[in-house]
Amino acid sequence: MILQAKPLPGKVAKILTWRWADSKKLEHKEEDDKPSEEPSTSKRPPRKPKPQREFFVKWHEKSYWHCEWVSELQVCNKVLSPLSDVLTITPNLT
Repeated sequence: MILQAKPLPGKVAKILTWRWADSKKLEHKEEDDKPSEEPSTSKRPPRKPKPQREFFVKWHEKSYWHCEWVSELQVCNKVLSPLSDVLTITPNLT
């Protein structure tokens, strides 16, 4: 399964904060990828989806009124240096 994200509507100036994405939203997005009704022959248990983050970003040359939540997948390709700063500060929650 290849994950694709919508392109960002502008240039990210700052990542203000982050949160774990709502798992209910992710389930609704992945309804198209439902497994078949036939029983699995695999001995492995089904994989849990990897937790996704959402980042609250401020857009370049726009006011704070225009800030919005953006998925980690959208941000990771465009904003590497501020993202790496945020990820190194966060505690290990496993």
